[in-house]
Amino acid sequence: MRNIICVDIGSSHISTGVLLEEGELVAAADMEIPLIRGSSGVVEYDPDQIWALTLSCIRDSLRNLESKHKSDIAAISVSSMGEVGFPVAQDGTPLSTAISWMDRRAREQAKTLAGDIGSEELFRITGMPLDSMFSIHKILWLREHQKEIFTSMHKWVCIADYINYKLVGAFFTDYTIASRTMLFDITDYQWSAPLLSYTGLRTDQLSEPCMPGTVIGNMKSEIKEALHLDGTVAVVLGGHDRSCIAAAMGIDNKNQIIDSTGIGEGLISVTDERFIPPNIKESNRFSCYPGFLDHKYITLGHFGSVGRLVNWITDQYSIKDFIAHRNLESPIYIPNTFVNNNYLEKRIWFDLTPRSTPEEITYSIYEGISFNFRQILELYCKEYSVQHYSIFMTGGMTRNDVFTQLKADTLNHAILIDVENVSTLIGVGKIAFLGTGIYRDWEEIKATIQPSFVKVHPQKEYEEYYSQRYQKYYKQAEKLNKRRKDAIH
Repeated sequence: MRNIICVDIGSSHISTGVLLEEGELVAAADMEIPLIRGSSGVVEYDPDQIWALTLSCIRDSLRNLESKHKSDIAAISVSSMGEVGFPVAQDGTPLSTAISWMDRRAREQAKTLAGDIGSEELFRITGMPLDSMFSIHKILWLREHQKEIFTSMHKWVCIADYINYKLVGAFFTDYTIASRTMLFDITDYQWSAPLLSYTGLRTDQLSEPCMPGTVIGNMKSEIKEALHLDGTVAVVLGGHDRSCIAAAMGIDNKNQIIDSTGIGEGLISVTDERFIPPNIKESNRFSCYPGFLDHKYITLGHFGSVGRLVNWITDQYSIKDFIAHRNLESPIYIPNTFVNNNYLEKRIWFDLTPRSTPEEITYSIYEGISFNFRQILELYCKEYSVQHYSIFMTGGMTRNDVFTQLKADTLNHAILIDVENVSTLIGVGKIAFLGTGIYRDWEEIKATIQPSFVKVHPQKEYEEYYSQRYQKYYKQAEKLNKRRKDAIH
């Protein structure tokens, strides 16, 4: 038996567990990551605190692990949120806090970069849409506002790079995490010389990029001692959390679509094409980058941090309090829009009147989030010529049965709900199994380690209602989109 320690560093929590060779995840543990919030949309993390929490969470998992499994630990692999980065000194010490993907301080730098290089060329090189969340804009902000740190930094690293450095003593990154910096050339699989030149960085100031599943070394002896582990423990590159979710779900073609929910929501698929169709690219919501399988690409539609809003409402009320307030004349809620070609979380209501009740307004939020996904799903299916597809749903919102039913109703399509809801951990473990050769190939691991789902069907009696509501939503959303296009051109 050869087992994998799995680590997932998310936007609000660190999760760990051990994936047994036969595919069962055991000894799961979870810890909250404190966010550092400031004015003007500043959102940061303490890198050393994340490392300490990661070690503590791993200890909790190993403490709960049966001794017969602990002696068979073969490797550790880390998945993380993308875009989060920070500068380090030559000895690996962080020179500042880590800037979150939710942080919007670099909007002006994003506009300037788009004006100097052009969003088309940026997308051609990196596969990323214009959005200030990516690392390149934070680096440009650092160069402008904290020059002393910028000139003295040894490297700019992502959070997974830093955890792997702590484990092996060298800086590596995988293609999926590297892509989320918006500095990685997805055609040549290396750091982009033109973009490095623009930012004022050298290649050696970024981590060495490798394929997900690459063994980058063995766990340092002092870390093994701290975790009470014996023998050799390989450290394997995992990847961006969305890529690991696709691996967990067994997704490897464009007809399989994931609704990944959490603080941020995303549509995930795996395609053979390196570049996405023009109309999808023009929406500025999609990215395309190398995935966990060779010559396969992750297509990711990003919808912003809608999960925070849903979680806040759910903490105050139950969605059951509002589900009865379906009304064709209720306000229409648009959860996200764009300003100056930059993705912003600006919420807009249409048809809001003094007669609109608090219940109708609150229900419109749930409905609008679901319609937002449907609109992007329809665009994806049209542009990729997808007629028959499966929808998988994973993440925090799957815990709410009423919301998952609402999703199925608004999409008018059955949804396969992830039962275990630890997909990122299972996915990063599967990638490590491939990288270490414990499993022969993807087909073997896909056949052996299969996720469990519950199927939620749309309720037929609401089909016409949601069809009419969606048409109203779509009309208003397209008006906003046209206004954005007119402003750009």
